Amino acid sequence: MSAPLAGGDAPRSATTTLRLHPDGRIDLHRHGAQDRPYPGAEGYLDHIRTTYQGSGPSTSK
Repeated sequence: MSAPLAGGDAPRSATTTLRLHPDGRIDLHRHGAQDRPYPGAEGYLDHIRTTYQGSGPSTSK
């Protein structure tokens, strides 16, 4: 849901919240501004997986 800013310039919206599981899975916890352009949760999660795949810290020794 959007609400106008104090100055009335642009609407505000909740932030999309992801749930990160210990095994590396991600779920959409709460819809928000970031996932709005995607047709559904899976579309946004696919975007996140593709964009950030392999960008985390290395766990190999």
